[in-house]
Amino acid sequence: MAKETTTAFTYTWFINQFDESRNKARKLVFNTDDSLLLKRPAPEKWSAAECLSHLVEFGNIYADVLSQGIIRAKIGQVTGPTIFRPRFFWRWIIRFFKPPYKIKLKTIQSFKPQNGDRQSVEKVMDLFCQLQERFIDQVSHSREKGIDLSATKVSHPVLSFLKMTLSECLAVAAAHQHRHLWQAEQTILILEEKA
Repeated sequence: MAKETTTAFTYTWFINQFDESRNKARKLVFNTDDSLLLKRPAPEKWSAAECLSHLVEFGNIYADVLSQGIIRAKIGQVTGPTIFRPRFFWRWIIRFFKPPYKIKLKTIQSFKPQNGDRQSVEKVMDLFCQLQERFIDQVSHSREKGIDLSATKVSHPVLSFLKMTLSECLAVAAAHQHRHLWQAEQTILILEEKA
């Protein structure tokens, strides 16, 4: 059995993850007709646009938590290249989110996209790109100020009893995005096969 490669969680890695998510979403949206982006493959499944809408909703909550932690973080702790190592539980969560996934999770009701209140695909895409820029700005600011992303802990955005470092929060946010972007891509493939 091949050994799983270890990810080097660095400032640059985080920036690249959010930039990659933005590019992946742009490619999906610009290469797909709006009618397919808004269509559900089955009544209980999300459309690709709903996947993006969910990521915007949930991602902004992650970004708010990160902002609070960055404000509290000590400046000047890091002076050179640094690898941030998530603790075992958070490494497991990050791997769990990684597509293609086998286990589906129930989404908390308040984070489910509302099918009857669809935003335009263009609006959702704009909000998604703004979110990626927000994450990138947070990481860039942390690098510029020498903030150790492993030194400050924040509460999980939903399960507040769980504590995570800033780097763990960023890694989980990035993994969550990969999961639902993959879901959006699979949704479009299913709809194209049915057409």
